[in-house]
Amino acid sequence: MTEDLEDYSTDEENNRTGSGKTRKSPSKSHNAKMKRYKTTTEYISRMLLLAAAVLLIAVSALRFTVVNMQNTHEGIMNFYFLFFGVLLAMQQTGMRYIKRNFRFLNYHWGKALLCLFVAQASLSNNQN
Repeated sequence: MTEDLEDYSTDEENNRTGSGKTRKSPSKSHNAKMKRYKTTTEYISRMLLLAAAVLLIAVSALRFTVVNMQNTHEGIMNFYFLFFGVLLAMQQTGMRYIKRNFRFLNYHWGKALLCLFVAQASLSNNQN
């Protein structure tokens, strides 16, 4: 009977090190919180990027309405914005063709570089 009681020693006794300090193991609730935080962050990131893609498509559509007042550079930029907006929207909705052929968009660094490129392109102009 005493042997059975020894098997049920406390965690503090099991985690003692040579220096007399106890080691803290990550609890299950901490791991669950981190997993929940990660999925929530991924969900928010996905929704924000999808909203940005929809807005990019809307801006390019609005820019096509004033095409008679634009020069060639702005007209070409309209097509770029439309292409990148559709590309981002299709990637965020999980289309396999886009995920397979535009692999850099599967990673956060690829999405960030594309967003930086689109931001730089939107700030460019044809004036010297």
